[in-house]
Amino acid sequence: MTELDNTDGRRFQVVLSGSLTGEFDKATTSLNLQQTFHISRAHAEKMLGDNDEHVVKMNLQEDIAISMLTHLIKSGCGAFLEEMTVAATAYDEKRFRTERRQRYRRDPRPGAIMADRRIQARRSVEIQQLMETLRDGKKLPLHLRSYAMHT
Repeated sequence: MTELDNTDGRRFQVVLSGSLTGEFDKATTSLNLQQTFHISRAHAEKMLGDNDEHVVKMNLQEDIAISMLTHLIKSGCGAFLEEMTVAATAYDEKRFRTERRQRYRRDPRPGAIMADRRIQARRSVEIQQLMETLRDGKKLPLHLRSYAMHT
């Protein structure tokens, strides 16, 4: 049993209450948030700007949520935990990029002519070999017969 399996399936969200704990003023709290969570000054001030509740992080295990809550409170922000309901965690199903790419891939348009790359010699070695063979008047090898020279 791993460390992730020892939870009872409960999930939590960390909510910023919009108030300060009273230990620090608003400028110091903003600076503490910047340093603790490595966010910009504008983002920290926006989090503290209005007195509304904001969900900072959702769908966390209890120990991780408590750790984040502790960091927020040490920074000087008022915050609390809420247990998430089953309906709130129902979005866990995620698709992979490849599944989306394969599912929504369009067919080629009707009548599209795909260019055949074998028509022109693209490598300088093959062009040189083709020119030497043509100059000497020898029979072309099979791998060079489909090439056309456009010079």
